[in-house]
Amino acid sequence: MRHALVAVLLLATACQRTELKTQPPEISDEELPLPDAAIKESYVSSPIVFDLRPLLEELEVTVPRLMGSVDKNRRIKVMGTPSVSVAPELHRAPFNFAFEGNTVTVTTMIEYRAQAWATLFNVSCGMKDPKPRMRVKIAITYDLTSSWHLKTHSRVLELEPVSREERDQCEISAMKIDVTPKIASAARGAVDGQLQKLDKKLSTVSVRKPVEKIWIEIQKPISLSKGTLWLDIGPKAIALGPITATDSTLVARLDLLASPQIYGGERPAMDTLPLPPLGHTKSTIDTADVHMNGLLTWGAADKILGKELVGKTIGKRLHKVRIDSIAASSAGKGRLVLATKVSGAAHGILYVIGTPTYDSTTDLITIPDLALDVNSSGPLGEAAAWLLNGPFVEEVRSMSKIPAARLMDEVVGIANKEINRRLTEGVELRGQLSGAQVRSVHVAKDGLHAVGHGSGRLWLEISKDDLLPDRKAKSAPKAAGKDASKDEPKAAPKDAKKS
Repeated sequence: MRHALVAVLLLATACQRTELKTQPPEISDEELPLPDAAIKESYVSSPIVFDLRPLLEELEVTVPRLMGSVDKNRRIKVMGTPSVSVAPELHRAPFNFAFEGNTVTVTTMIEYRAQAWATLFNVSCGMKDPKPRMRVKIAITYDLTSSWHLKTHSRVLELEPVSREERDQCEISAMKIDVTPKIASAARGAVDGQLQKLDKKLSTVSVRKPVEKIWIEIQKPISLSKGTLWLDIGPKAIALGPITATDSTLVARLDLLASPQIYGGERPAMDTLPLPPLGHTKSTIDTADVHMNGLLTWGAADKILGKELVGKTIGKRLHKVRIDSIAASSAGKGRLVLATKVSGAAHGILYVIGTPTYDSTTDLITIPDLALDVNSSGPLGEAAAWLLNGPFVEEVRSMSKIPAARLMDEVVGIANKEINRRLTEGVELRGQLSGAQVRSVHVAKDGLHAVGHGSGRLWLEISKDDLLPDRKAKSAPKAAGKDASKDEPKAAPKDAKKS
């Protein structure tokens, strides 16, 4: 009796089982374009290192070791009554350098000798050792102009006797006239004149060509993950921030106003913007806002949806189906289709279709309009009306949720793994993204695309020895004597000290 009852129930169940003869939905070849998203411009900082040694050597060349002459024809009138004239000859020691901020402080010592002519006297000082000494202190500040030329401002901060002792004074003893201040004034004038020549020379130094090469390089799309993702820095403008000088190098912070993007697909076209004029900024902000396009392939989407749906039983009593598998794909026109294979009271594949949207409050991608496709609902008829009117579609719709962060986390992970790299000789790209926020989602043939923004830092480390040209004097120094007294520049000494 029991066996007969079981057989009857099995027969009844078999009779009620519906074989689904559904057809896949009609797929449109039309793909909607990615939604326009405002790409926020942000700063990409670029500390750029200049080697100051050629300029320091230029200073050694421009300010000669020997200035002035004791020749009577080179005398300077320093007093009218009584009439006093002085002809000083200055011997400069090597320069010492100290660096702070965007200023290089230069110090040296000057020894001198002088001939003095008064109404009744012709005297001299320093003609024998030890010679009188003067302490010299010079400040040179650095900047770059909008046309990418070096701009310096050189000035004498201090030029005075080393001490008040007799050794460091030049006094016409017979008349008790101390001409030391006059000699200091003449020396200051001579040094000032040479510094003006230096500033004029350095104003012709341009860094445009080497910076232009870097500018072209950073406009090239950068391959991430073997070309499956691309980083486009997207530089638009460039501004000069604070300048610091340390140990014979000048570090200028360049802030790139850029629109960085990370996206998948084929290699994008390279920008060809010319190097813009250099602006100036005091900004210290170096956070980057990166426009990102994250991709969740259909296979990856299947795994996420499968964890929620596969094995799920929907319905009651004799109207129950079990979801055995699920496969997502594009239906065109911004829609996706879920091929849902079921067994139980109905056996076969049901196709549900809808348009994904992003819910920012939950950070989830959902399909609020998900419904049975007409090619699935039509063939069912009355035999499976319970599938149409029952909880199946509602349950699938409520469980078809994808964490949006999944689409961006992979992009952020790849970027952080591969973003640190050498772009060209002397130029290193550095960066770290801390996270990303989805703004919208889009269906494409290859999967779900999420458009969003990542935050973090991007910067360039630029250290090139050839940014400033080598401006060493090519001519050998002339011998001291009559020609040397005409303030001719001498070759830079090899024993110049730096501090």
